[in-house]
Amino acid sequence: RARLAAMRNAGMEKVSILCANYNDITLPENHYDVVLFTGVLEYAGRFLESAQSHQDAVRQMLQRARRALKPDGVIVVAIENRVGLKYLLGANEDHYARPMVGVHNYPDEAGIRTYTQSEWRELVQESGFEHVEFCYPFSDYKVPSAAVAGRWIENGPERAAVEADI
Repeated sequence: RARLAAMRNAGMEKVSILCANYNDITLPENHYDVVLFTGVLEYAGRFLESAQSHQDAVRQMLQRARRALKPDGVIVVAIENRVGLKYLLGANEDHYARPMVGVHNYPDEAGIRTYTQSEWRELVQESGFEHVEFCYPFSDYKVPSAAVAGRWIENGPERAAVEADI
């Protein structure tokens, strides 16, 4: 993914693509406009040795990225919803290659897990973020062709446009 992102952004002066072991990098404070976590936070519990739990590892990673953001910066987390429609319909969980693993809250967790929307909201708020917004990519978060803002789904298009000052 990082190689593909680098190819797509070749020649863009203000874009940096970093692919590294999270434990091996140093992030400058107040430096980035955007930090992307694309398909990595589900592995946080496996790689952050200082964490007490998977949730603690996710919070620590988000807090570290938050310190690296400029005051008006944003963090984008692209990840599966553990109770997403494909999983509820019996598709194999992406990380365990078995159905219903995430739906049943990972009974045999191996340090890999995703969360529901409400669990994400709680994790992000506990990490010190005041504003949380969800978007829903189609057909998949890895290579979406479109994304719908959560406020549109929750409030309808007319009210969402007013709230966004469009």
